[in-house]
Amino acid sequence: EGEFSHSERVFEEVGVGNVCDRAAMCSAGRNAELIVKKTVLHGVTVGIAQEKWSVVFE
Repeated sequence: EGEFSHSERVFEEVGVGNVCDRAAMCSAGRNAELIVKKTVLHGVTVGIAQEKWSVVFE
């Protein structure tokens, strides 16, 4: 779920327009937020997601 950038090249290869951000969100869990959108460096594309969580001490 969510809105992700779209790459026609990636879509032609794998059938979805964005893999890195979707994979990051999927691996981070249900309450995740994308903290670094699709970034390319030295031929590697990454997206970084973080699970939102908290600790309550009583």
